[in-house]
Amino acid sequence: MRLYIGIFIILSLSSGALLYYNCAKENRRKTQVEQNEPSTVVPPAAVHQPQAKNETANSYDAGKDCLYRLYLFATVTGVFVALGGIYVIWKQTEATEKAADAALLNAQAVINSQRSWIAVRTKDPPIAGSVEFMAECLVGIPAKMIHNYANWKAVEKGQSLQPIYDTEMLQYPFLVAPSDGKKRVFEFGIESLKAHASLWNDIQNLQQTLYFFGKIEYTDGVSIDDKGNPIVHETKWCYLYIGGAIVRGGPPGMNDCT
Repeated sequence: MRLYIGIFIILSLSSGALLYYNCAKENRRKTQVEQNEPSTVVPPAAVHQPQAKNETANSYDAGKDCLYRLYLFATVTGVFVALGGIYVIWKQTEATEKAADAALLNAQAVINSQRSWIAVRTKDPPIAGSVEFMAECLVGIPAKMIHNYANWKAVEKGQSLQPIYDTEMLQYPFLVAPSDGKKRVFEFGIESLKAHASLWNDIQNLQQTLYFFGKIEYTDGVSIDDKGNPIVHETKWCYLYIGGAIVRGGPPGMNDCT
């Protein structure tokens, strides 16, 4: 763009100089022609006439004034240069906005690479007659866990789970770092269901599905919103008890992370 503007300015100056040169050359030629033509005017008789007003001042012809032509050309050229400058400023503003957006995306990518991510898995190896779910900070800086909701529910065949996250398992917030290992967030005794023979038989015969589900809310030290408040992240988890095995599953959105 700067190269085009430079070329335009050079061409404009060259055109202006050429215009002035041709105008001056044409005026000199006309002057020489007028001086070389023989005079055919007969001197009038000496007759006293009233003194006429000097009309020399009104004989100015702007079309023959080289400086006026050059001024007019420079004015028109200046208008185009000004429009070009406005266009350049607009393009620079657009480029600045794109660069700012790219910088924001890069900064967000760095934040995402450094922030905490919490995942929930079953304990391995499992404990006989019981199932435990463990939270782990996978990467990044320590996470501050502020809520831990967990529960279980048996759903009849053909129906879908409608989770309600209202059972708080956390007594007080605490930090979880990648070096801390896994932290238990929920434990359920499978053996306790055997006391309910009808429910246990339905689960064993796949007439009902046993779900374990929960949601962890946490913050980190780098993610903030536009007002400077910490962003609350969520880790949802859901597992099913099928044929004596615990597998991850559940309706859409029940294993999402933010």
